[in-house]
Amino acid sequence: MIVKYTPAGEQAREFEWDGGSVRAAEAELIEATFESTFSDWNYQVMMGSIRARRILLWRMLCKEPGTARCCPAGEGCAGGEAHSGAGADRPAD
Repeated sequence: MIVKYTPAGEQAREFEWDGGSVRAAEAELIEATFESTFSDWNYQVMMGSIRARRILLWRMLCKEPGTARCCPAGEGCAGGEAHSGAGADRPAD
């Protein structure tokens, strides 16, 4: 799936999402944030759930270098970088 993101006043960005190649640690973060199973979250993304898609975008942005708010304090990101910040385990509103 191609995910397109165009924040106000910035250039559009595209990400490629493959739900079948997610590591267990990332799936667990998604489950905790979505408060359901990874399988249910993946289904809801495909069905157009806004909340599910916001979480998908959050995870995609976390993989970009220099992202400051993507992982719980002291934990490594899916992209392999450690980030800090209390409350960073949830997508911003």
